[in-house]
Amino acid sequence: MKKFLVLAAILALVLAGCDNSDGGVKGNKTTLTIRNLTDYTLWAIQYGTVTFPSIGIGGDQTRDVSDGVRYVYFVMIGNSGGEGFYRTDAVTCEEGKNTELILTNNTLVTNTLGDENIKDTIRNMVLNN
Repeated sequence: MKKFLVLAAILALVLAGCDNSDGGVKGNKTTLTIRNLTDYTLWAIQYGTVTFPSIGIGGDQTRDVSDGVRYVYFVMIGNSGGEGFYRTDAVTCEEGKNTELILTNNTLVTNTLGDENIKDTIRNMVLNN
């Protein structure tokens, strides 16, 4: 009986040390996954100070990021061979969670080259570049 009480006391101490009040995300990394479901390769991808490698058609990349609200900047090559510099709408990454950004041909982006800051779909931006 003594052994049982000692084991029960140890188990109680272990369980008391586990804090699950945050839904189980305490200690988890804050990450951003970018999925490229467009018909184009994404280059020079940047979220804050974090750089992602190029992401081919149908590919995705995940990186550790700091929590906060930032834009994702990237480059695409247009149909005429010219480079386009774009940014998404603001992306919010919450502490301890994975945020997923899915880019499709119909995702609205802003052309950051020049003073105009034109906003249109990825497909239209590439067709016009």
